[in-house]
Amino acid sequence: MRWGRFFAIFICALTVLGLGEVYAAALKVFVTLAPQKEFVERLGGDRVQVMVLVPSGADPHTFEPSPGQMKALADASLFFPIGIPFEKKLIPRIGSLNPQLKIVPMDQGLPKRFLTGHQHGREEAGRGEKEHAHEKAEGNSREAAASGHEPHVHEEGEPDPHVWLSPPLVMAMARTTVLALMAADPEDRAGYEARYKQFLSDVAALDLEIFKTFQEAKPPRAFYVFHPSWGYFADAYGLEQVAVESEGKEAKPVHLKEIITSARRAGVKTLFVQPQFSTRSAEMVAKEIGAQLEVIDPLAEKWMDNLRQVSRRLREAMP
Repeated sequence: MRWGRFFAIFICALTVLGLGEVYAAALKVFVTLAPQKEFVERLGGDRVQVMVLVPSGADPHTFEPSPGQMKALADASLFFPIGIPFEKKLIPRIGSLNPQLKIVPMDQGLPKRFLTGHQHGREEAGRGEKEHAHEKAEGNSREAAASGHEPHVHEEGEPDPHVWLSPPLVMAMARTTVLALMAADPEDRAGYEARYKQFLSDVAALDLEIFKTFQEAKPPRAFYVFHPSWGYFADAYGLEQVAVESEGKEAKPVHLKEIITSARRAGVKTLFVQPQFSTRSAEMVAKEIGAQLEVIDPLAEKWMDNLRQVSRRLREAMP
């Protein structure tokens, strides 16, 4: 009995040690935002250990990495920035701490829209469901993403960083990401390729599902938000995002008056806000419009589930 117990403990110890070795061997990868974590984990599987810089509920506009995060970055193999402004100052700092760190912008090569007051999406004229699904399934590069859903580009304002909210653009980012992972971990090339194909298939299915969600919505297919985070999403599905904030900043009185007037005229009943920002100003606008506030989170970790849920809520807010 005593020997049997000792043997069981010995086997458990070996198992724990084995798991520790697998975990230690995993590629240490940093991403900026929680949605990126799903992308890298889906593409990397158990070959990666993914850490997120901006924690849940934090505002990426004012975020500052902690000393602990900077230390962890110094031990990482890969970092995938995504175009958030604070990354510009961060990248030189971590480069000096860890010259071996491979920094691969996940948004590289993507067409960018610019933050303005009213954010207008674009109709996908002449695109049937079959063609749409086929293009997304095969569109495993940024060419397919850009050609099928070309965003409006304005000269004024700042580049809109919210590229992860467009499934077609995520397919392009997936290619950039998987190539970087394979370069850092060439021993599992076949595994990365298989996970990449499956991820593209899942994103294409989500893309088609969202497309169908808005297919029967009547023009202008508009939704009202306080912070203009959903422009790329609107571009992808022929929607119109109307933002209270102008260029991502507090709205001027003239712009605010226009928004309130247009919202009243359109009979808007819902103003969408996000949990990273105070809702005090949004509550005042909603009261003027006669609308209720509803929270949708562009930074939610479960990216696919979140976009599926958000699309339904936006559709319910439309006529």
